[in-house]
Amino acid sequence: IEFAVFDASGRNVTANYKISFGTGVLTVYRRPVTFKTASNEWIYDGEEHFDAGFALSESNENDPALVAGHRAEVWAQTVITDAGKSDNMLIIEIVAPSGLVMTGNYEISYEYGTLTVHPRPITVTAVNAEKVYDGLPLESTEIEISSEYDPALVADHRYEFYNSGTQTDAGQGTCTGAFFRIYNGENADMTANYEVTFSDGTLTVTRRPFAVMAGSDRKVYDGTPLTGRT
Repeated sequence: IEFAVFDASGRNVTANYKISFGTGVLTVYRRPVTFKTASNEWIYDGEEHFDAGFALSESNENDPALVAGHRAEVWAQTVITDAGKSDNMLIIEIVAPSGLVMTGNYEISYEYGTLTVHPRPITVTAVNAEKVYDGLPLESTEIEISSEYDPALVADHRYEFYNSGTQTDAGQGTCTGAFFRIYNGENADMTANYEVTFSDGTLTVTRRPFAVMAGSDRKVYDGTPLTGRT
């Protein structure tokens, strides 16, 4: 540091002083900046989903929020696959025009958006069954799976099920899904990724045809009734 003392006439009188210097501290504080990450939603399809969208938050006090020429880049993002919700946590770095990372000069905070995967809606319908009465219970051993999305089940998913409900006597009854699970190719239970609605089927037992034939007979008139045999 160069330092000089002058009198009122402008004459340098520094030599008349024994000058000592103290050390000061220069402090540059990190520039605070807040990013708001995007929100998005999907229907479960077994795929990984992410949204790297972001914007500068309206809560930033500095204008501009970033030093001139600096830009923000996403270096990592949150990925969601299964049904549920997650904060959209991004890792954002600040980069100078030269490509030099300047993140250390910023105090970064986030307002997280939400990533949502909704369960895939499917309807499980017990297939109708019908037979002629034979004294044995009638069951439905099949189901149909439908959805507004095609295919109803995600690729490589399979299901296990059984229906409940029987009908033995002539008439109608109902059957419905009593057990239903969905598994992936690694036999992991994926049922929670589906919104399952059950629809009843109808069990119909029709009456068994049975014919009664009246027999024929004859006699010579004797004044008494003639009764036929069956």
